[in-house]
Amino acid sequence: MKPLPIAFLWHMHQPYYKDDMSGEYLLPWVRNHAQMAYLDMISILDEFPGLKMTFNLSPSLLTQIEDYEKIGGAGDLFLTLSRKPASELDEQERQFLLRKFFMCSWDTMIKSHPGYWSLLCKRGLEATPENIRSADSSFSDGDILDVQVWFNLCWFGHTACRMYPEIDELRGKGMGFTEEEKNRLLDIQVELLGKVLPLYRKAADEGRIEISTNPFYHPILPLLIDNRIARRPSPDLRLPSDFSAPADAEAQIVKALDLHERLFEKRPVGMWPSEGSVCPELIPMLEGIGVRWMATDEGILENTLKATGAKAKNRGTAKYRLYVAEADDRSVRVVFRDRGLSDRIGFTYAKNTTHEALEDLFGHLRGIAEALADEKEPALVGIFLDGENPWEYYPDRGREFLREMYERFSESSEFVLTDIGSYLEANPSSHRLADLYSGSWIGSNFNIWIGKPEANSAWDAIARTRAFLTDILQRSPQITEAKRNESWEEIYRAEGSDWFWWYDDDFYSENDPEFDELFRRHLQNTYRILGHEVPDDLMLPISLQVSAEFVVQPLGLMTPRIDGGTTHFYEWGNAGYCEIRKVHPSMHRSSTLLGGLFFGFDLDRFYLRLDPPPLRGSLLPGLRARLNFLEPPGLEINFPFSFDDPDLHSYDLIREGSGEAQRSVQTLESIASGRVIELGIAFEKLNVSVGDEVSFLLRILDGDVELECYPANGMISFNVPDAGYENIMWTV
Repeated sequence: MKPLPIAFLWHMHQPYYKDDMSGEYLLPWVRNHAQMAYLDMISILDEFPGLKMTFNLSPSLLTQIEDYEKIGGAGDLFLTLSRKPASELDEQERQFLLRKFFMCSWDTMIKSHPGYWSLLCKRGLEATPENIRSADSSFSDGDILDVQVWFNLCWFGHTACRMYPEIDELRGKGMGFTEEEKNRLLDIQVELLGKVLPLYRKAADEGRIEISTNPFYHPILPLLIDNRIARRPSPDLRLPSDFSAPADAEAQIVKALDLHERLFEKRPVGMWPSEGSVCPELIPMLEGIGVRWMATDEGILENTLKATGAKAKNRGTAKYRLYVAEADDRSVRVVFRDRGLSDRIGFTYAKNTTHEALEDLFGHLRGIAEALADEKEPALVGIFLDGENPWEYYPDRGREFLREMYERFSESSEFVLTDIGSYLEANPSSHRLADLYSGSWIGSNFNIWIGKPEANSAWDAIARTRAFLTDILQRSPQITEAKRNESWEEIYRAEGSDWFWWYDDDFYSENDPEFDELFRRHLQNTYRILGHEVPDDLMLPISLQVSAEFVVQPLGLMTPRIDGGTTHFYEWGNAGYCEIRKVHPSMHRSSTLLGGLFFGFDLDRFYLRLDPPPLRGSLLPGLRARLNFLEPPGLEINFPFSFDDPDLHSYDLIREGSGEAQRSVQTLESIASGRVIELGIAFEKLNVSVGDEVSFLLRILDGDVELECYPANGMISFNVPDAGYENIMWTV
């Protein structure tokens, strides 16, 4: 049997953080990711010269890396404040550091370094104004210097550590850094930035990788072509004013191809459209520009086949076939992403051992190979995912997982890794898609980027600014070509998807205000470049500053009936809850396994309610839920994670012993599965009393593999209530 072809597409992207008029970068993420993921992901392939894969390099990222390289660090606010001697920082600058210089994965990038963790604990785990002011008064200049060093030190990946041994030496030192050590560290960052693009260029020249692209500033192309396309998958979506700028969509693609040709001396033939967003109108545009293939999510294929009434036979393996999408007598090859495998690498495997993760991955691949064994036509398994963000959540930045995965592929006769372009070139397809579904890889719609108040306001701001620009350029032929190009560039930057990602309440980050400011700055600059006054509406924030709390405490006591349903409207009205949508703030899962997590209590018992995801079809059979208690420690509640299960009447309360004590398991009967899962347990069973802290997190497992954890970075905590709890919460 021929080996199963597998195509990895690693998508590398950052939005445009620079304000070109001031020369300032508002956020440091290009620089920080360059010293980890961008360098590690290409360097590790030197150990496996026989493997081939595709890297989708976003032009807005590439142009910023090039900028850093050219001017030795660019005008990065975070770098400027890192360079400044700690003793010379003023009060505002010190407080900026205390707020912003702990922005990374706490579990894998702070807690693993005792010196950094002690600084965070000293500051306080919540960056409230009170904590920041208090920390400012208690932190010495030496403490602040250590904060400067650690925020930059924690981002170095395994390649950087191999190239510069002093990085690990400084990590071992832990605290008491000097200004000389700090500046050497920052010099290393700039040196590393200069190594990134040559490594990708060399690998591409040697034929080991294919480099694909996306539209320059990462816009959602269907929304540029015509924002009414958003109603195709979501007919009831509330849209802003009509907006249609297909010329902008085409310009963003052409600019991307031009940049790649300049940097890599080869024009890319493939594209991952931003967020996998596609529509039929895109096909003639891509073919006319010279793009021969595009990649998107399996959900687009599922909806395309469903809309055309395709038979369900072999529907499970349909995403591995090769397709040609057609529209208006034009065509482009299209490949589809295996959502499950891609999401497991991006979100799941970081929480498991490398052995467990790879056994799971290769087990799934063998299952796919068996399902395709009788297929006569060529097939391709597409694993497309973010190539930068996942590794922050792996304990060693993903080094062990990637090395062992690539080693298994290198030694395997069952599977072969290929890049997308050369595989499609060698394997024609007879499968035609005449009416490609319009949507993205997120829910097969565009609802993240349009349809809610803040996003709609942002689209209207673009429409007004673009109308101003086209009008003034038509009426003012004396405006120079340079200024025309500069002003259009600001429009293109504002059209990027990233600003819309953070608007409204779908996702939250500590940088929400900066994203809002960057979006408006790009539009403001359109007016400033042409010497016009900026309209007042662009000076006011669009973001409504939604609360950043992921866990909301119960409002009062409650005693629900444990029956698997909501007996009456107010039964869970006082419950606290976890913000499920904010589990992975910088990345989006294709689907979650949980629709809601609610918790509450009366004076005697603790209650938990789990709601199913919007699409129950995403739930696999045989999953289990595990409630791990951090306080009191050593306790665990274990039960099948299954809705509408009439046989679910009991759960296991597991108590881990210490020393010679044995692990005990007690079966309790206070759980029900129906429309929801409801569970109750007496506080006495948890060995806690009034005032004691209870802290827990919920894990969902498939065998030994952890699929999801809620919250992803923290815990849910409360204190056992007394009779005065409701009065306290009423006062609050």
